[in-house]
Amino acid sequence: MRVSLLLGLASVALMAAKDNTLHIEKANQAAFVGYSEDAKAEKNWELRAEKLLPVVGKKNLWDLEKIVLTTFQDGKAGTVMRTDTGRVEPEKGLASGEDEVTVAANNFQLEGKGWNWQSTPKGDILAVRADVRATLLSAKKGEEPIKVTAARVDVAPNDKGITVMTFSGNVLLLRGAERLSCERVECLLSSDRGSCERLDARGNVLHVNGPRALSANQLVHDLKDEKMQLTGNVRVADPEFEIQATSVNRDTTLGVTECLSDTLVRIQILPVKDRSEAVMTGRHVVVAPGTGKSGLTIAVDGGAEYTAEGTRLRANDILVRAGEEGDGPISANGNVDGVIGQLKFTAEQARLDRVIQRLDLSGTPRLKDARGFEVAGFSMIALLAQERVTVESGPGLRASMRIRSATGLVESEADRIGISRKDEQSTADLRGSVQYRMSGTKATCDRLIALAEPAEGTANVELTQASLSGSVHYTAPGFSALSDRAEIHPAVGVEAVDIVGKPMLLYLQSFANAPATAARPRIEFASGDGIAAFTADRHQVLFSDQSARFILNGSVKLASTDTQASCGELIGSAKRDDKGKFSLTGAAGTTDVRAEVGGSRAKGESIEIKPAAHQVVLSGNARIEDRDGRVGIPAESLTFDTVTRNWRMDSVRTKTGSPVRPKILLPDTGFTLPVPQ
Repeated sequence: MRVSLLLGLASVALMAAKDNTLHIEKANQAAFVGYSEDAKAEKNWELRAEKLLPVVGKKNLWDLEKIVLTTFQDGKAGTVMRTDTGRVEPEKGLASGEDEVTVAANNFQLEGKGWNWQSTPKGDILAVRADVRATLLSAKKGEEPIKVTAARVDVAPNDKGITVMTFSGNVLLLRGAERLSCERVECLLSSDRGSCERLDARGNVLHVNGPRALSANQLVHDLKDEKMQLTGNVRVADPEFEIQATSVNRDTTLGVTECLSDTLVRIQILPVKDRSEAVMTGRHVVVAPGTGKSGLTIAVDGGAEYTAEGTRLRANDILVRAGEEGDGPISANGNVDGVIGQLKFTAEQARLDRVIQRLDLSGTPRLKDARGFEVAGFSMIALLAQERVTVESGPGLRASMRIRSATGLVESEADRIGISRKDEQSTADLRGSVQYRMSGTKATCDRLIALAEPAEGTANVELTQASLSGSVHYTAPGFSALSDRAEIHPAVGVEAVDIVGKPMLLYLQSFANAPATAARPRIEFASGDGIAAFTADRHQVLFSDQSARFILNGSVKLASTDTQASCGELIGSAKRDDKGKFSLTGAAGTTDVRAEVGGSRAKGESIEIKPAAHQVVLSGNARIEDRDGRVGIPAESLTFDTVTRNWRMDSVRTKTGSPVRPKILLPDTGFTLPVPQ
């Protein structure tokens, strides 16, 4: 760098030193000029002073008064610095001072106390060491300038030749409603307009814009595109939400905030009007404006979780839309696991509308009510306020339900399942190819309606009744039943010698006004080496672990290996064998009894079937009709021996009348069995 020294001498005093060196003691109107060292030799800077004084004992070092330092770029004046006093070393392009200083440029203005200046081949280096006040031109035309206060500022070119202003010590930046405070901030001046287009703030950073506040260890603010990047212990406080994260990117133009974290981002949704307070966490969070002045759209992924009063959702990603007037819908995708009140559920996708209280689940959903039932299927809808759940089947996956009963777990499947709850009673409506399983029993039908009530002393519901209709087929080991309608009561309190505890009660009944060609209710028990089949208008069957009793009413018909019979009503019993199958132990019928046994017809007032004794007994004006239609002499009773296959007439002739029906006693006085509904 070449330096020219121009001295305008109003008066010059000369003195001779011991070494005969000539010193300029005082001069007026002095100027120093620095030129570039390249071929152009352009003027880089010019320093003018009203007074200058050489520093004793220091060669080429001058004290100056009323200084004006001007820098140049491409032949044009750039910054202009003014101060009262200072010291310059022109050959090195160095100057400094302790007085107040002002610096003016086309893109900024500086004021402060104490300064240093140096000219380098890359550009000028300037420092203001105390009480810095600055005004920076904004990166966008028409925007308010940036006001800065700090303890110190350093202005220097970076490796790319772009000027960087570094403010340090209690830094405060103001731009309109924006306020930024930190320990240190670098301002990058653009190469075209020279405005401040990028801020890099560090150390206890706090950015406030109206009601929104952001704090972090570091903030990088692109003023041209209005984008921010915050890192290190980031906190975002907004009237609508609060965020804790490791890193946050914010587009202030679009109002979009993107958050990342080494552990988990935490965002708290604040209540606005009717909107609920909630907390969301995840590794990646994006917050964007929704509809209305107070609308939000929040997307969380990477171990996402949403928590509000009575609600928790976990999933791979969760999307929340919070409306201006209240709660908006929540969408969750991938490994969804949630709790809403008494409901726990899993699915691949979930959508919760908090306004209408509706939950939609899809992708192998499973829902469990803490009060006692569990459902699964292809898709599911839960109307939370109405306490209703609808489960649909789909390709390769049927709707299913599990619920406890007093005698064991009940499992069922159907094309569609609807569950509702009212006054502590739950009702399940299963339709389409229904399958039902409980304690070794199975049933299929077209429709099943199940009722469940709270178990004694608890809030958990248990199945108390199941009504089956449409092609009902009920089976248990050694027993089966066919009917248009059936009722299952899983647990009935009884008092009987061979039926204890809470046995299951089964009703079978035909539809009202069923056509004559319709199949009537039918039950079957194992009997000897064959099957004893009973048909009637109504069946009542009571099961326990070891035994069963049944009552049949209305045009009863019996068909077994040895016997074909009909009567008005019939009662019977069965027991489980070693293989767990029910076998017929006896039956008794009355009213217009007709039988065909061993090829012979007989009739009487009552009939008894005794499998253990190998006998069928007709009583009360009993008569035999042979194959030729001849009717025998009436007798008090007739007995058919299923081993010898012969009839006999006992010689004892006592009038016993009709057999007494075995009575199934229930706790309610005078009540034998519940009346079918």
